[in-house]
Amino acid sequence: MPVVTKFSFDKETIKRRQSAIYKSAKRNCGGRERWMDIIETLIIIGIASVIGFVNEKTKPQEYYYENGIVTVYKKYQCPNYCQVDHFHYVYFDSILVGHDRMCIDKEKLGEKHKEDEMEEV
Repeated sequence: MPVVTKFSFDKETIKRRQSAIYKSAKRNCGGRERWMDIIETLIIIGIASVIGFVNEKTKPQEYYYENGIVTVYKKYQCPNYCQVDHFHYVYFDSILVGHDRMCIDKEKLGEKHKEDEMEEV
C-alpha cells in the first residue's frame, strides 16, 4: 500500500489555489478601497467647510453705520483723516485702535451689509 501524505499537491493545483486566493483578496480589497475613497472625500469636504466657516467669521464685516457703510476690522483701521471714497475700516475699542485711527460707537452700529444689494449713488 503506497503511503500518501495529506498535503501532496501537484504544481498546477497549487497555482490554481493561489490564483483563487489572490482573486478573492483582490475582490474584497476593492470594496474596502471604495469605502476609503468615500471616507477620504467626506473628510476633505468637512475640512473645506470648516475653513470656509472660519474665514467667513474672521474676515472684515461690513455694517450700516449712521449714514454710510463701514467695515469693522480688528487688525486695521483707517486713519481719522482718510478722505478716500470707500467703506472705511473701523473698530469699537479706542484703546486697541489708537487715537489716530477711526473708532465707532458699537451701539450705533446697524445691521450687516449684504453684498448682493445695489448701492444707491
